[in-house]
Amino acid sequence: MLETLRECALEKLGPVRRLPRCGNAMPNTSSELAEVADYALAIQRLREGLPLALRTTDRLTLARYLETLAFLPPLRAEAAARLLGTASALRQAEVQARLVASSFQALWSEGEMLSPEQAAAEVLGTKTNPQP
Repeated sequence: MLETLRECALEKLGPVRRLPRCGNAMPNTSSELAEVADYALAIQRLREGLPLALRTTDRLTLARYLETLAFLPPLRAEAAARLLGTASALRQAEVQARLVASSFQALWSEGEMLSPEQAAAEVLGTKTNPQP
């Protein structure tokens, strides 16, 4: 049952991830008005899927929902920061559960020092020049 809930939650999230990210400016063109309609649909989908994500034990799906909500207008910056903080804590808890507690903090700190290029190179198994 939890896997079915997770699949339903991810299905709701799918179309939302394809939306462009924009600020809170008022729309001026018909294409901008269409984006506003897409955002309204996105928010509706998120409201339908978020309760499903909450019922699963999948922290990563829930983190995705919170991160997506944080970037959709008209959310205030303060609320977005709280959602991103919660999503980060969920992701941390998911990884921390797989590691010995003493190694987690050291590895997390190392990761914070990596540039995006270095992190990508680590995943792809390629070398990058160290940052000065």
